[in-house]
Amino acid sequence: MRRAKQSGKLRPADILLMHGSLQPFHFEDYEDEILGSVLLQPRFGKVPDFAAYFERLKPGENQRNKFFSEVWDEYKECPSSCMVKFVPNKSVVDSMQAVLSAVTAIRNLRIEICGEHVEDYVTCSEMLKVRKDSRNALEHHVALSSMVRVGDRQDMFSFTEGHGNATVELLNIRRSETQITLQKTGSFQNGKVTVTVPAITYGHHGEEIPINELRSQCTTSCGHCRYRPLDFLFISSPDDLYVAASFPVHQHGGTSPFVCSQTLSDEGLLYVESF
Repeated sequence: MRRAKQSGKLRPADILLMHGSLQPFHFEDYEDEILGSVLLQPRFGKVPDFAAYFERLKPGENQRNKFFSEVWDEYKECPSSCMVKFVPNKSVVDSMQAVLSAVTAIRNLRIEICGEHVEDYVTCSEMLKVRKDSRNALEHHVALSSMVRVGDRQDMFSFTEGHGNATVELLNIRRSETQITLQKTGSFQNGKVTVTVPAITYGHHGEEIPINELRSQCTTSCGHCRYRPLDFLFISSPDDLYVAASFPVHQHGGTSPFVCSQTLSDEGLLYVESF
C-alpha cells in the first residue's frame, strides 16, 4: 500500500482496511497507511489472570487459614515495592466462558436424564447408559445453554444459530493532535449496528472524510490487460455488497517469509472457508 500510494496508483481513501483479529494490533511505522481503518473487536469483560489476581489478595483478612500469609509471601512474583500489572486478556475470559458453558450443559443434560430430584453428589447410573450418544446430546445442550457473561454480570452469554452473540465493538484509527488513537465509533449486537461517532478516513491532503460518504469512481476498462491465472474466489451478492479479503493459503517457502511454496496450508484454507 505504501509503494502504491507513493507511485500515485492508490489514493489514501481508495482502500478501507478492516481488521478483525483478536491479536494485538501494532501499527508503528505504518501510521499513514493505517489511518482511517476500522477494527472489529468482540467486547469482553475485564477479568484479571491468576497472577494479577493472586498478587492482589489480602492474606491478612484470611482468618480461616493462618498459613496462607506464608504461602502468599513465598509464591507471589513481586516484593512489597511492586505489583503485577493487570492487563485484560481475552483468552482468560474465553477459557472461563467455555468452562461455564460446558458445566451448564452437563448440568442440564443430567437433569434431563436423571431428573431434578437426584442430588448433585449422588451418582446417576442413567448417565452411564447414554454415554454413546452423550456427545451429541451435550453439544445440543451447549447450544441451548445460557449463563452470565464472564466479566459483565448485566449481560447473558448464549448461542444463536450456532455462534456466540457477543457484542462486537467498532473502533476507528484516527489522528489526534499528538498521536494515533483508537476511537470507539459504535457496536454491533443482536443484528443491529449502533453508531455513536461517525467513522472517518483520510483523503489525499489529510482531510477527514466520513466513511459513509465515500463513493466509488469507475475507470475505463483495460483493453490490453495481460492474462493472469485465476487465483481468487468470487461469490455473487444479492444485495450488491462485496467485501474483499486476502489470505495466505500457501506455506512459506525457503527461509524468506515473502516466498510461498506450492504446498497449500490447512490453516489458510480454513481462513477462506470461514470468511
